[in-house]
Amino acid sequence: MMAGFFVIFALAALLLLIFFLKRFFPAEVYDRNEKFLSPAELHFMKALLNEVGERYHVMCKVRLGDILKVREHLHGKKWRSAYNKILCKHVDFVLCSKENFEIMAVIELDDRSHERQDRKERDEFVDEAMKDAKIPIFHIPVQKNYSLSGLLEK
Repeated sequence: MMAGFFVIFALAALLLLIFFLKRFFPAEVYDRNEKFLSPAELHFMKALLNEVGERYHVMCKVRLGDILKVREHLHGKKWRSAYNKILCKHVDFVLCSKENFEIMAVIELDDRSHERQDRKERDEFVDEAMKDAKIPIFHIPVQKNYSLSGLLEK
């Protein structure tokens, strides 16, 4: 009789433990973002595709680490430091040639967040990195309507 009670008690304790573990440590860690682009980014993307979509592939939210590489003369800690600076940053849009996906230009869509000091410092770093890599970068302020004709001729 005592052994049966112990088994029922242990089973109840185990079920309670499982309940609390699932409640406070759910197996699912990630959820899908509802939208890949913000409304402002989507509006700009449509205008950009309308203007350059026949001439260029338009990529969005591209990591700097995918379009830049650290120069070969850097080694060890200097290489790692330079790589870490580009690892988690991204740019809004990259225009690539239709023939071979050569990077032709980078576009940053500047909203109010670009007025913050930390964002200004980040933009300065990205601008300098693009200059070093000889990749044109354009900063386009968020607008209701875009006139992008001649964008790459600047």
